[in-house]
Amino acid sequence: MPDNPITDNHMPKRFSEIINEELKIFGREVSITERNKIPETNEIPIQEPSSHWFKIKSVICVVVDTE
Repeated sequence: MPDNPITDNHMPKRFSEIINEELKIFGREVSITERNKIPETNEIPIQEPSSHWFKIKSVICVVVDTE
């Protein structure tokens, strides 16, 4: 991934800075644990929320707001 994939030529700097920071997070290595069901709230790791994913059969998407 390029250091700065979105430049000021593409959009205003205030937006490109936010997007580039999120791209850095998205590009990090993650670990995946297979689960049979959505875990209880206290079982969801929140210290590094974007570095660990649960793969749950028959579930398309679940969003957990950790902030």
